[in-house]
Amino acid sequence: MQSKSSSNFRSPWAVASLFALIAAAVYFVPYLVPVQQPTNSLSYLAGYSNRTAVVLLVLGALGFAFYTKGEIARVEEGESKLSLRVLLISLSSFALLCIGRRYISMHHFPGGEAQFFLDRQQLLASGEKLYRQIDFMYGPLLLYPGYLFAKVMGVSQVSGYYLWWGIQWLIGVTMTWLFCRFVDIGKSRRLTLFIFLLIPQISSIKDEGSNYTPVRLFCAATLILAVMYVWKRTSDPIRLAIAAVAASALGLAVSPEQGLAVLVAMDAYLVLLAWHNRNLKYLVALGILFLGGVVMLTIAAHAGLFISLSDFASGGLAFPILASPRTLIILFVYVMAACVFYRKVSLGVIDSTTIPLVVAGCVILPSAMGRCDMGHMMSAMPAFAVGSAAILERPTLRRIWFPFALALLLIIPVIGIYWVSIMKRVHHFTAPVASATASPGAPPSTMAAPENALPGTAELPCDQQYFSPSVVPSPVPVRLLECLDNGFYLGTQDVLTTRAILRKREELVQRPTVPVILQNGPIEDNFVLETDLQALRATELSPYAPRARNPRLSYEPLVSYLRDHYTAGPVIANGRLRIYYPRP
Repeated sequence: MQSKSSSNFRSPWAVASLFALIAAAVYFVPYLVPVQQPTNSLSYLAGYSNRTAVVLLVLGALGFAFYTKGEIARVEEGESKLSLRVLLISLSSFALLCIGRRYISMHHFPGGEAQFFLDRQQLLASGEKLYRQIDFMYGPLLLYPGYLFAKVMGVSQVSGYYLWWGIQWLIGVTMTWLFCRFVDIGKSRRLTLFIFLLIPQISSIKDEGSNYTPVRLFCAATLILAVMYVWKRTSDPIRLAIAAVAASALGLAVSPEQGLAVLVAMDAYLVLLAWHNRNLKYLVALGILFLGGVVMLTIAAHAGLFISLSDFASGGLAFPILASPRTLIILFVYVMAACVFYRKVSLGVIDSTTIPLVVAGCVILPSAMGRCDMGHMMSAMPAFAVGSAAILERPTLRRIWFPFALALLLIIPVIGIYWVSIMKRVHHFTAPVASATASPGAPPSTMAAPENALPGTAELPCDQQYFSPSVVPSPVPVRLLECLDNGFYLGTQDVLTTRAILRKREELVQRPTVPVILQNGPIEDNFVLETDLQALRATELSPYAPRARNPRLSYEPLVSYLRDHYTAGPVIANGRLRIYYPRP
């Protein structure tokens, strides 16, 4: 007699065809959906709707799971240990990597993400209010500890930031280890799962940003594991609800999408528990979690936590998802996560941690499938980790999928791009730099300059406070607010929508007597948009790039205001910058 599991198994060709259909829908259907709001993003330029792609992936993955009855995610029985020695080796290795990266930045220049965080932290130390006066799209826990370290220890804000950045890496590696050690899937391949999830994170060290440490990446996943631990220890829905509220608040303090993911996932899980148990206590717990979430989100909104996030939610800096082996591998992981979810729910295994983890991954998916480079596409980690674990548990899938995943997700970005990037940065900073005085007739665009070189304090005038809507001052050794004010945004970073451009112009209107510092060249050259669609071929390892279907976002309101209300003054910073004075 045929078993139930074998009778549910579909033809491999039918399963492969269905997955190919889902992938094709994600790749091509979003071009058919109009993208209404202009943003500074390649997705808007190409006419690709990332929101539509997310919906298609979620619905397609659930349809795939229903069609296959989740059989593809049926895992082997087995158990393996993830030893403390593995954690200690990992901590030591990442500590050395962080120290090495810091050594490079001390002798050359901070990583791209560190420039943003160092500037924001120094503004915080000068008395500016986070979120209301400072553009910041992450939680306060990514910024405040570094500021407090510097204040308490009597060191510079730069030293305080890097101390906290290094600590975050050690905490994040530990979080990754804890997740792989205690999650109730991938039990027979815990070490392989740990290595697979940890190694891609090495490439984030070069940017030195708190936003790309494992603390943020594994925040929701680890917090859900902690809440589920409370549930399994107590079987008390009230305690589960209280723990979920606390975990959601902590997640919001790290990054908004992480806190929202925990809140929505635990709400959904409590609804499932209430449905299965039909007990008033579960409804009370659900009410506690719902009210706690409303209060928490209201407080966060009042503090301004979601102000900067709204521009990204509008599609700012998004990439279209292109057909490539790399994106195909990642899409398959999320489909596998949906199969795990379907299998657990359909079999009534509702105490599985994988259920809220997959829901949390769905909440983070719009962020992960926005700026669709490799790192971001993998960042819906609660679901990505579950899907990866399920694949590693299936011998056939593991043999087919793992070598390609290893090459496309790990070896190329980590061993190749990472070290090429570091050597390129070192070369730029050790190569001689041609000065403006060496060739006075040359236009600014032909002058050689170090990569990411920003004007330092010594290059900027400080006889009064100047304003710049575009020029970003160097955050090292110190960023002096009394010399140069950038307003809410750091230069044009995160100026992603027409609303943000008008806010930038309004900052000029509010400072009618303040001189402005711009790049020495045409005014419009100060405001650069993302328009290179061909660059996506390298970013996503795709053989093609889409054509432009929409006109690019225009900075014209800001450029016109500068032309009409300011006149050019002296050139400064060795010919790189120019002062513009308000017209009388």
